[in-house]
Parts: sequence; structure tokens; C-alpha cells
Amino acid sequence: YFKTFLKGGVPYSFPSGGVNRFIIRGIEREAGLDPNNPTAFITGLTFTEGGNFTGTMTPITACFNPSVAGSGWMQSPEGAYTENPASNGYAIFSLVSKIRKDSTVPWGNAGFVFPNGHLRFHSDKYESLKSNLTGTEVQLKGTGTINGSGSYSFIISAGDKSKMWGEDTFRIQIWETATGNVVYDNEANQKIAGGLIQIFKE
Repeated sequence: YFKTFLKGGVPYSFPSGGVNRFIIRGIEREAGLDPNNPTAFITGLTFTEGGNFTGTMTPITACFNPSVAGSGWMQSPEGAYTENPASNGYAIFSLVSKIRKDSTVPWGNAGFVFPNGHLRFHSDKYESLKSNLTGTEVQLKGTGTINGSGSYSFIISAGDKSKMWGEDTFRIQIWETATGNVVYDNEANQKIAGGLIQIFKE
């Protein structure tokens, strides 16, 4: 019996004499496997001489439910607010979301206020919350209202880049649910000017 640590995609030769069995217990997260893809975890074998082989392969991947909390402010660029493309200035955001153990639907709320555009958005329902494998970025989808009325859909893309010695990012896209007409969309991966975004693995 022996134990060793291997990197995905790097060939490994067993010691002289071979082995009568081996077990692969996991693979590094950095390999970027998709736990929902049944073909993602593949092990290749090359035989040097004839013989019999019997094997089984059971992919086991570690998954987590993300949660996110954050608030702060950013500079809203020109062109982001379609009703008044020339308007710019500061905008305030807040969000909190998690997936409870007894549900697959995210819980929480989000708000976004752009004073110069007289835009006040508030979520009323979340639909999904997804994270990348490293837990540094989340995407939150749902619906809400503007200035207390209407039916709008939104996507929030938030980055907890401070984990990697970077700066947190925030993007919100809002559009009319019925027509698909875009109401607000600031630039992707925009760095926040103040505040904090934190993403947790649970």
C-alpha cells in the first residue's frame, strides 16, 4: 500500500511490479471540474502487457452552497441608466442572500439606489444564486420593483476579490420583465468605490 498526491492531467507510472488495486480519493479544486458534468472526472489507464482488469469509477465532488452579503457605493457611469444616458454620479447598493438547507431557492433581499437618476430598485424575489468554484464571484437573479411599482428582472454579479488581494466588484442589470427593455446596466467587473462584499461557502 502506498499513498501519493498527483496533479490532474499529469501522467503517473506505478512502481516496478505494479499494484493489485488503487483508489483515487479526490482531485484538486484548481482543476475546475463541474460537479454536474458526469464526464468531467476521467482517469485514463495504459497497460504495458497483457492481463485482466476489473474496475469501477465513482466520481465524488465536493459542492457548497454560496451565501453573499455586502453593501457600499460605486460611481455610476454615463450610459448605464437608459432613461437618462448622460447622468452619472454615485450609486448605493446592498445585498444579502443564502440558500437555506431546506430549500433550493435563495433567501434575502437586494437594493440599488441611483440618486441622480431618481432610480430606487428593490428586489421582491430571488430565483437563483450561483458561485464560481473558488467562491470569489456570485451571480444572483430575481425580480423586483423600481420606485415601488412595476415588474422588473435583474442580475447582480458581485465579486469578493479582496480574498485574492484585489478590489471587490459589483454589476447590476435591470430590465422590464415583459418587454426585455434594459433600464440600467453598469460596466462589467466595475470596482466599488467603498464598502465590502463577502462570499461564504456553506
